[in-house]
Amino acid sequence: MQFIYGLAVLGLFLVEVLLSRLPSLSLYPRHRPNISPGRISLLLLACLVATLITPYHFRLYIPIFEVIGQTGAFQVVLELLPLSFRALTDWLVIGLTIVAAFVLGWQRAWLPFPTLLLMMGTFLAFRARRDVWVLVLAAVFIISEFGRFVRSEPSFGLTKLRAICVIVALTVTISLVGLRRQISEQQQGFSETFQWIQSHTY
Repeated sequence: MQFIYGLAVLGLFLVEVLLSRLPSLSLYPRHRPNISPGRISLLLLACLVATLITPYHFRLYIPIFEVIGQTGAFQVVLELLPLSFRALTDWLVIGLTIVAAFVLGWQRAWLPFPTLLLMMGTFLAFRARRDVWVLVLAAVFIISEFGRFVRSEPSFGLTKLRAICVIVALTVTISLVGLRRQISEQQQGFSETFQWIQSHTY
């Protein structure tokens, strides 16, 4: 059901596009979106229709409302618990959030989309740890956009050598994470068996 976050991002961007058309809202030209409200509205509508072209149709949205009503699950299910700040990754998340908030403040202009995106990511991540990725992507997006705005020279060019270095670095990082968390087909099979035993025991 996390596909709803993508629709929410498009909705937030539509809000900024509409607000940018207001004369009373002072947005710097470099921050003003160039897309028309009609085009982003059609894109959002197309995405909504795409979610309904499935065997589940409108029933795809039913679990979302069920989870919203079942607040007790956020106190029992491990992946729905908030960040405990007992691991280094939790502190890295809060550090990224602080840096992203500082970057937004440094712009000295009200930016509706990045601000709302960061607020949405913060709410989701601090409510349930499984949604930390939303906050991390929002913070990385904001920080990278700030770097693009302050630089007057051309941005970082991706040459063949740099592309190879990035691919190698990502491969090594993913491999180390997989080894650290023991991600393998055997481990996945063990996890599924353990979950099956738990479901039939309790």
